[in-house]
Amino acid sequence: MAFFMRFWASAASLTLAFSVAAEPATARLHSVTLDDGRLNATFILSFSATMNDALDHGIDLNFALRVRGATPGRALRARLSWQPLSRRYVLQRDGVSRGFALRESALRALGEFKGVLLSEAPESTAGLGLRFSLERGELPAPLRIPAYLSSDWRLDSGWVALDADKR
Repeated sequence: MAFFMRFWASAASLTLAFSVAAEPATARLHSVTLDDGRLNATFILSFSATMNDALDHGIDLNFALRVRGATPGRALRARLSWQPLSRRYVLQRDGVSRGFALRESALRALGEFKGVLLSEAPESTAGLGLRFSLERGELPAPLRIPAYLSSDWRLDSGWVALDADKR
């Protein structure tokens, strides 16, 4: 029994040391335009080591883009997964699946939103807000509590207010 207690204490301290030294996940709005009621936005995404490890071990990651100040009708959702048999990352969005050989290519595509039709769209981006985030509540049950407690799982752009300068 004492062996297991020492083992778990060592494992916990290694995990803590690893998570402190790791780079955090980030989502940064790079560009946005609004043309004829259609939103085009690009986010620069970077996953934490924990998120990369989960993805590479078969855990699907779900994301959402939310728009404030106009009605997209719903949050725009996307799912990124690793398919070990085909050795490809698969991005699913709007019922369409796309495969990528490299994680960087999949992340680039995950952060690109083109031609998103906004109902009640304003004439310009002024007054609009965007938020891109990992849906931690969609993770498998054993990972949800650690995901809410650890900064390794906080991929969230926060609400980014748009103005004419971002065009």
